[in-house]
Amino acid sequence: MFFNQCNGGACINGFCKCPAGRWGMDCTRSQAYTENLPVMPKMTQLRIYRYELPWTASAGVGTRWEEGQSDFMHVGSLYSAFTHFFNQFAGDWAVRTENPYEANLFYVPLFAYTAWSNVGDPRSNVQHVMEYIQAAYPELWARNEGRDHFIWLPGDKGACWLYDHPLQQNPIKVVHWGLQLRADQFTETTNHGHWMRVNPVNRDYSCFKSEKDVVSSPVVAKNFEVLHASTVYKQALANEQRRWLLYFGGSIRENQIDYSGGARQAFYKHVVLKNYTEVKYGGDHSMLRESTFCFVPAGDGWGSRLMHAMFGACVPVIVQEHVHHPYDDVLLYETFSLRLRISDLPNLVDILRAVPVEQIQRYREAMSQVYLAFSWHADLNGEAYKYTLMALHHKLTNLEAGFYHKRRSRNLSARWLTDSADNADNAARQWQGAAGVTAMARV
Repeated sequence: MFFNQCNGGACINGFCKCPAGRWGMDCTRSQAYTENLPVMPKMTQLRIYRYELPWTASAGVGTRWEEGQSDFMHVGSLYSAFTHFFNQFAGDWAVRTENPYEANLFYVPLFAYTAWSNVGDPRSNVQHVMEYIQAAYPELWARNEGRDHFIWLPGDKGACWLYDHPLQQNPIKVVHWGLQLRADQFTETTNHGHWMRVNPVNRDYSCFKSEKDVVSSPVVAKNFEVLHASTVYKQALANEQRRWLLYFGGSIRENQIDYSGGARQAFYKHVVLKNYTEVKYGGDHSMLRESTFCFVPAGDGWGSRLMHAMFGACVPVIVQEHVHHPYDDVLLYETFSLRLRISDLPNLVDILRAVPVEQIQRYREAMSQVYLAFSWHADLNGEAYKYTLMALHHKLTNLEAGFYHKRRSRNLSARWLTDSADNADNAARQWQGAAGVTAMARV
């Protein structure tokens, strides 16, 4: 069902027709505020205003939405965190505000995934939406030049696609892929190394900047571990002795060296080929519950192995150099995981053998306190929404403290400048004219 089942409205061809007195993308709005009110953002609590965008802006022209047949059910479960956030935020009036002049963060519901799926290029979508926001709400954008705005980019490469342009780089990006590395540091073995060198990315920090951007958890489906996590942890905390010291069930891709940045290939060479009797390579998710440690490399971008390990009470051994992980600015990863480098893999089994039983139990105890941070399932007490808000609040604090600041953008290519040459006023008129079914209203 589309947009919170339209909150009492009618879903017509994928769009919400709201009852009298209600409006907005999901019929949750009831008030509007006139322009030129004093800008008095809250300073003591998080208050977020969500823009109500026309569908042509939020999802882009030329998509399933244009045909009136798209809804959140088209989104694959693994990538659907942005839909969970949208739906849970809609009714969270402790954080949400209808008054943009008291907001300290602004949520731009840009559905790049619906337009471009997990591997597509969202640059044009981001640019056009931000041009629309800047033109339609200039006083809100100008307050911090968009640095207090946030968008979701849940694709495999997160924000790696984006140009070094203020409209694309100033907003906070909520992503699943937290690779933070300057483009001149990429090599053939770096995850996305070849791709990154030939694409026009932000040369300052490529895909992610930890001072301002947020890594949120992807969605783990309701498998056995998720449904029975409390039982799994009860057994683990009872000093359960597990069958395997170490487990990894993923592929190696021996000839694709930049897949996982070389971590999988090194694991195969230094661990799998040694035929250690206490190491399990291959198998299904039940192996998580039978293993003390779980190897967590990257994939072609972000993966879900960290989340699966957390629900299996299997201590994550994370080997992803230069990569930030979900909520690592508000969670103490060192209390529930090991972070190693690829150069440590020749000694990996010896390293794990040397971990005392008491330390393993401390890891499990810490995991039991935070594993729900990786669940978006509110009906199972998932806390990913709460932790995403915590991370956003942390970035707001960084902004107010001046931890990141204005910087001059490099000139873009003539092609891109031509592609996006329409000024912001023209962009606003274009979106408003194409809005069609969705009524546009000022804040």
